[in-house]
Amino acid sequence: MPTHKLTNTNKLFNFDDIANGRGLVDYWLFITRDTAAALQYNIDTTALRPGSGSGEANFVATAFNSAQTFTFFSGAFTLPRVIDGNTLFTFNVNATGGAGDDITFVIKFYHYDGTTSTQIGTTWTSPSWSITEGGNEERTFTGSVVLPRTKYRIGDQIKMEFIMTPGGGDTIANCAVGVDPTDSDDYFKLHIPFRLGD
Repeated sequence: MPTHKLTNTNKLFNFDDIANGRGLVDYWLFITRDTAAALQYNIDTTALRPGSGSGEANFVATAFNSAQTFTFFSGAFTLPRVIDGNTLFTFNVNATGGAGDDITFVIKFYHYDGTTSTQIGTTWTSPSWSITEGGNEERTFTGSVVLPRTKYRIGDQIKMEFIMTPGGGDTIANCAVGVDPTDSDDYFKLHIPFRLGD
């Protein structure tokens, strides 16, 4: 795929991105603990590795029979941004359940201004996953959501909800989603589309 190098920078841009005015930025999900040891769920272009500071390797729900929601924030933007286009994501899950237990995963993106959350784009729902009794199974999911043109002002954040939803009447013994960017089989990566020069 052709690229074009701007003469006054060291960055390479995909020609198609320049032509349509968009560029994808890689983001990672990762987890830290604050001074009170409470978990903090983060989205950033640089992920904290597990074992570095207080990084965690995954987020987990245990013995649950109702939806479990995990909410991630990007931190406040220091410059205005415009999101516009198709966001892509890949994540890995390990789960344990009884025979025939099913689980699905839901992802939602929001514009968050520090007070109000407004969903942008549609809700993504994974295919239903049927877990083998007693087994610790692993699966990788990929998906995408088209995010409409949305302005993020200074101080605004990207918010993402990740929801684990058991099938009706099912109890999932354990479900862990990896957020370790150093592990090629256990990470959560997002490609978020921004307008160039907007």
